[in-house]
Amino acid sequence: ICDGTPVTFSNLSFGSIQGYSWSFGDGSSSNETSPSHIYPATGDYNVTLVIQLSPTCFDTAQQSVSIHPNIVVDASVSSPPYCVGQSIDFTDLSTGNPANWNWSFGDGATSDVQNPSHVYSSEGVYKVYVNIADQFCGSGADSFVLDLYAIPDPKLREDTVLCGGEIQLLTSNADGTSYTWSTGETTPDITYVMPNEDATVWVKVDNNGCAGYDSVFFKNHCVIVVPTAFSPNEDGKNDIIRPLGSTVNDFDFIIYNRWGEEVFRKNSGDIHEGWNGKLDGDQQPVGVYVYYLTGHFISGETFTLKGNVTLVR
Repeated sequence: ICDGTPVTFSNLSFGSIQGYSWSFGDGSSSNETSPSHIYPATGDYNVTLVIQLSPTCFDTAQQSVSIHPNIVVDASVSSPPYCVGQSIDFTDLSTGNPANWNWSFGDGATSDVQNPSHVYSSEGVYKVYVNIADQFCGSGADSFVLDLYAIPDPKLREDTVLCGGEIQLLTSNADGTSYTWSTGETTPDITYVMPNEDATVWVKVDNNGCAGYDSVFFKNHCVIVVPTAFSPNEDGKNDIIRPLGSTVNDFDFIIYNRWGEEVFRKNSGDIHEGWNGKLDGDQQPVGVYVYYLTGHFISGETFTLKGNVTLVR
């Protein structure tokens, strides 16, 4: 019996009955033969019927009545943000005696459990409906509108080696509503200056609360090398000998022949310029030459190299 529903009591007594006295268990009473009564609240009540057969003869019957609450449907969803690929929890908060559930998540998926979870596979606006039936009294519905957003997938670059002071352009490569870098910058792309130590740089890309992350590790190591041979035959291949490095601030590059005579000197300037195997316009003989290379990386670190280079034709 549901709250607010009239309860009709049937009098099944027989014989020469002179009167009836009903007590409904809530303080109310009636002298009708088969009365109706609306209980003021839910609960269990003991109903008593007393019949009078004569001035001194009475009989009594008792019956219990349970009044159940009508269902009040209410449901909740976990707090935003709502992100593609992440579980969203739904909770039945209905009062009464909910017993059957029919959830529809707006993407074709459904559930019949009381407190389901659901994962959406794509962005969009979804209308979620739930119909809940009470074990005893009635049914009802509730609904939500959810805005689903994709989680950004930033891609910085592969881990690599940089020299202190070297400049690196870092691009988040992901669309979002906001950007946060470990450097404190808040733009999609940044220009990063390598410190004189190993470093990890990370970025957080946020899309309406759905965030994706990536990071890159930079090994601090400054490198400069000199090839061991070159062939200055003017064929466009290995025609000059020069230091190889892109993080040099200043340098002094000197080459001597086997007799200790200086055949080439380069002081700073363009490191891509080197010796073409000539001295005063004359081609030098094939053989082994000695070089000395000193200078500074852009990090301020000094370098000194000494070695042999072979001239071949």
